[in-house]
Amino acid sequence: MRSNAPAFTLLLAAGLLAACGTDEVERELGPKSPDTSELWGEAGERWSPDSRLPDFSRAGYRQGEAPLPEVPVAASVRDFGAVGDGVTDDSAAFLAALVAVDSGALFIPEGRYRLTEVLRLDRSDVVLRGAGRDRTVLYFPEHLYAVEGVGPQLSPYGPYGWSWTGGFIWAEAEPVDEPLLTRVTRRSARGDDSDEVESTAGIEPGDFVRLVQYESDGSLTLHLHAGQPLDGPCLVDEPGFKIVDWALEVEAVEGRRLVFGRPLRLDVSPEWGAEIRAYRPALREVGVEHLTIEFPETEYNGHHKEPGYNGILFHGVHDGWVRDVAIVNFDAGIHFWYTRYSTVDGVLPTGRAGHYGLNLGGRQYSVMTRFVLENSSVHD
Repeated sequence: MRSNAPAFTLLLAAGLLAACGTDEVERELGPKSPDTSELWGEAGERWSPDSRLPDFSRAGYRQGEAPLPEVPVAASVRDFGAVGDGVTDDSAAFLAALVAVDSGALFIPEGRYRLTEVLRLDRSDVVLRGAGRDRTVLYFPEHLYAVEGVGPQLSPYGPYGWSWTGGFIWAEAEPVDEPLLTRVTRRSARGDDSDEVESTAGIEPGDFVRLVQYESDGSLTLHLHAGQPLDGPCLVDEPGFKIVDWALEVEAVEGRRLVFGRPLRLDVSPEWGAEIRAYRPALREVGVEHLTIEFPETEYNGHHKEPGYNGILFHGVHDGWVRDVAIVNFDAGIHFWYTRYSTVDGVLPTGRAGHYGLNLGGRQYSVMTRFVLENSSVHD
């Protein structure tokens, strides 16, 4: 297992927190300390591929095997008329700059930029870069409901639709059709590194693919929860629900067997409709860095009633990053939805808190490290 201390430590901590709930777990694993775990030991000597603790050593940007890049500057927002005096609405200049930059970093010099529009990063290889967290401030005086209207996720708890999605820096692209490549033909156990499939035609070593499994009769949900039934009905245990959607790299192709670059995190079986699909993320190498996002200091509107003072949304991004960013007076600081192999580093949610501080939802192998929460949200 390759070493990636920040990624592994974060997930190890999460696993220990989840394990601390019952006396039964305490008896099984023994006493815990902040330094060691019965699942890991002092240097990994207790770990094995079929362990209850999955292998997260390839998490983060470029699977944790490359530093976050320093992308060359392609243009400055000042080239498009941005003023940065805290009074002038610089939205038009920012939007024009984002249209003009096909790839590279869009530089935002020192200043306070008043913005009343959503900044959309909808192409790969584009980075939004300030001059430093204490030098470049993007001030958004409005919420998403005022700017965009009703959001896409209405709930019975509030009229706005921005409680779980959206951001004033919004990285999302239209999804690309990802066809079925083949189906799994034989059960594999957690800890195995390969699956037997109907055909390996068109799949090459180095390709990323998606391993997908669906609920059939409630057994997959039980398997994922160690045989413990859910406490009441839940969407995930409905027949046909796609529970597992895991992007992973093919390390070798051996006859009708796909060998992956990491051990399987759970059993894989034809009874759960296990299949291999293509993986073609539409948005890669997108970054937000070295700046502050600030909203007005207003009273929090209440749980599930958030109008959308939301900082950053990455939706469906692969190999993306957010670094050296402060977010002030928010409903949501950062949302990572279905974002894979991406990194958040050096982030400061501060000021008035709201619904989410840092949210990883439906994501896979994304890492958040060196963050400080200076406030307390409903879900920090």
